Amino acid sequence: LCLLRKYELLFKDRDPMIVDIEHEITLICNDTVVYSRPYRRSPEQNDIITNQIQKWLELGIIRHSNSKYASPVILVRKKDGGWRLCVDYRKLNALTV
Repeated sequence: LCLLRKYELLFKDRDPMIVDIEHEITLICNDTVVYSRPYRRSPEQNDIITNQIQKWLELGIIRHSNSKYASPVILVRKKDGGWRLCVDYRKLNALTV
């Protein structure tokens, strides 16, 4: 960890290694579909989100989905002034066992 902090500038623009992980979410009621409409965003924020999602698709970090479930994304300002893309899973978490 000390080495990573010491040389963090070398890794700043690199994406972390992603390992395939299977995960199953057990819901309190199996016939409930969690769907939330997207939050309102500025055109600038839409561009940031679109670019980040496109980058993740190209890197194979995410894939297209036809799921009935949907949770909205939000942008959170980072200390360096950039943006972090986050997903608001509160509705899904409320129904999780």
